[in-house]
Parts: sequence; C-alpha cells; structure tokens
Amino acid sequence: AVKRGLRASLELDLYFAVGFFAKNYGLSPPRIADGVGVFFKNGVNVFLKKRELEGGEKVVPVSYVVGEVGVRIEGAGGERIIVLSGANSGGKTTLIQLIAQVCILAQMGFPVPATEAVIGPFEEIYFFEKSQGMVSAGALETTLKRFATIAATDKPKLALFDELEAMTETGAAAVIIASLLDLLGTQEKTCVVVVSHLAKEIISMAKSRIRIDGIEAAGLDEKYDLIVDRSPRFNYLARSTPELILRRLYALSEGEEKKVFGEMLERLEALRG
Repeated sequence: AVKRGLRASLELDLYFAVGFFAKNYGLSPPRIADGVGVFFKNGVNVFLKKRELEGGEKVVPVSYVVGEVGVRIEGAGGERIIVLSGANSGGKTTLIQLIAQVCILAQMGFPVPATEAVIGPFEEIYFFEKSQGMVSAGALETTLKRFATIAATDKPKLALFDELEAMTETGAAAVIIASLLDLLGTQEKTCVVVVSHLAKEIISMAKSRIRIDGIEAAGLDEKYDLIVDRSPRFNYLARSTPELILRRLYALSEGEEKKVFGEMLERLEALRG
C-alpha cells in the first residue's frame, strides 16, 4: 500500500508540474502527423517567456512552418531547406530556438509553446550555435567533420544552424554552406534552417531548391528600439540593416563615442546609397 501510494504521489507530482508549466507558459498539446517537418501558430520562445514572467518585455508570438506536415502558411510550399535572413536583433536566433523547443517538447510527449502545432517526428535534431568569432583551424576541422556526419545519414532529421559564416572568411563560408545545403537537400527526410547574413551569396552558389525567408526591420521607435515584424516573410530576402543599430547607438551616446558612431553611420549610409 505504501509503494502504491508513493507511486501515485510521484505521478500526481509529475502531472501537476507539467500542468503548472503549461498554464504559465501557454503551452498546448501538439498533433503528430505523417511527413517530416514542423508547423506552429503563435509560438513563443520559452526563454523569452520566462523573462516576461519575471517582469520583462511581453513576447510577440510568431507562426512558422518547415517541411511538409499537411499544414500550410500562405507563401510557404513545403520547402525543407531554408535560409533565414534579416535584421540584426530581429529574432532569427530566437526563432530557430523556438523550432527546436517545439520539436523536442513534442517528441518528449509534452505540450509545446504555441496555440497550435503539428510535428512530423525527427530521429535526429542538431543545433549549431553562433560562433563568437573566427574559429581556430582545429575547431573548423571538427565542425566540418560534424557536417559530414550529418549529411552521411538519411534518417529523418532537423538541422538548425546559426550564422555559420563566422567559421571562416565570407567567400569560403558561403561555398561551404551552399555545398552542405545541396547535400542535405537530396535527403527527402531532412529539414534545415540556416540563419545567415550571406543568404544572397548562398543562393547564388546552391543548386538545390532553397527557400529564403526574411525578418524585416522597418525602423526605430521613439525609444530607439527596432520596429520589427517578428514573423518571417516567406520567399523574401530581408536586409540586415546594421545602420539602424548604429543610428540607435549614435542617438543614445555622447561625446567621443557619439562622434565615432556618427562617422560609422555616415559611411555606411553613403555605401548603401
């Protein structure tokens, strides 16, 4: 009787914790579908939601689809290989984190951070974080070997890459990324999202069918915060708009710093034409 009572208490604790988590974070049960991919409506990154619950800025929900799971968003056509372009600080990294969160939670049997979600399960999920600078020769070699490992298997998989161009010089990085996408594009059960500021260069070198999505910054508000539509536009190449970041820094700085940012901004705007 004690063992049965203990088991029942632990099970109650588990479901209570899941329910409490779901209520606070606005989670919903996903639907598992045929196909390979992920769709979600009004998704919210749980890391940002945690900050909101602690008194931070309110999170803007986004909707997105990768692959083919029987649900379409206008502008998307079941593409599995995607390059995500757009504004600095626009939410690209947050979006691929959200994709991973939805897929991992769903495949663990938990509700997911979206009002609606459909998942075509993956056997493997990869997430490559953004490098904080040019990697060493040894680290680059290790990274390329990991790419080869991913491309060598035909298991249903999701690969998420955040600004791989930091691994080496720009020209070589675009060639490497385009080659990787071409290899993964031949695998019918593979979905890939690459966050990159080299979208134009990658597309020009790639031979496979690749969708470019963009998160666009429209300008700065009265507090000099970016005005951004966090939901990506499908089949749209968005600019990085670093001039908006410089304009913000220029407006909020003083003295010598202001002069430095002003000169940078002037030159960048002249380059943009």
